[in-house]
Amino acid sequence: MREKELRALATELSGDAPGRVAVTITLPTRPDGLDRGEATRLRNLIRRVSDALPKLGLDRDVAEQLATRLESLEDAVEHAPGRRGPGVACYVTAEATRVLRLSHTPLERVLVGDTFPLAAPIADLLAADDLDVLVLSIGGGDTDGARHFHLLDGELSEVVGDGLPAEWDVRDIGERYLEEPKDSDWRDARVDDFLRQVDRVLLERFGADHDRQLVIVGTARLRTHWYSVADPANLRAVVAQIDGNVDHVRTSVLRDRVIDAVQGERTAAALRAVEEVRELDPARTAAGVDDVVTLARAGRLHRLLVEEGATAEVEVDGVVIGDRIANAVRAAFDAGTEILLVPSGALGTEQGIAAVVRW
Repeated sequence: MREKELRALATELSGDAPGRVAVTITLPTRPDGLDRGEATRLRNLIRRVSDALPKLGLDRDVAEQLATRLESLEDAVEHAPGRRGPGVACYVTAEATRVLRLSHTPLERVLVGDTFPLAAPIADLLAADDLDVLVLSIGGGDTDGARHFHLLDGELSEVVGDGLPAEWDVRDIGERYLEEPKDSDWRDARVDDFLRQVDRVLLERFGADHDRQLVIVGTARLRTHWYSVADPANLRAVVAQIDGNVDHVRTSVLRDRVIDAVQGERTAAALRAVEEVRELDPARTAAGVDDVVTLARAGRLHRLLVEEGATAEVEVDGVVIGDRIANAVRAAFDAGTEILLVPSGALGTEQGIAAVVRW
């Protein structure tokens, strides 16, 4: 999922009138569908909501509509659009049901409140998934040039129909090079011209204000050349780099290298951010859920750090009506705050959540 898609989902799920009952269910699943145990756990979560309905004081018609939607939720999960992944997030009101397939494994739980926290898809946004992979190679091989792959739902597939690799093939440059003086400036100019074409096609394909996540694969020299000519929109999209000439490796090996590189970059960035928080003046930080929500709604947060799996559930009469940390994450997301997931335990003294305040 991309950020623009997530913001569209947030708008869609915020469109109902205040006072409605919003049911959020997240569940780990097998990629090939619900097995017997998962189906049973989903039914147990649904039963929890059904048992809570009489305690909510709902209008009779609303309660009946919600009960009907919950009864058909298992079927909605089985037939949700998109490739199956390791989890699902279900959003249910009396008027509508929305099932979202996730590319990470979520917590197994149910929340019954008046808003959707959206913690699961926000975490999905930060997963090593929905990536564009650009493989650069110049050196005399049959596949020299640039190749474009897309990693989605754990599957890496080459993108066809956008001129790759034929229109970006640089073997003719190699052939001309044999007939021209072997001058490093000439060679660098040729490489830069080739990479400008690559960058131009990316920009035409993705748009000047795209929110793609891009992984650059190739030798350090080629990556350096690309960085010197790339458009700022494409530069901003880079989330990881992979060193070396890997144009001949199996797709499964390339996929694993891409996932490892992205996860490694994001973990390192999260740990650096935690250290930065430790070094800041306490006046520049917020470490409580209430402070984070207040500052987020006021547009005062620069960055929010949240531990993976951190929760602060609020329970009334045996019904979990919300998660204060999930609500803080949603408030930060709505305000456009940068959000980082950090390893569990990294923010122990801050009880799972911390933020940097705009100065």
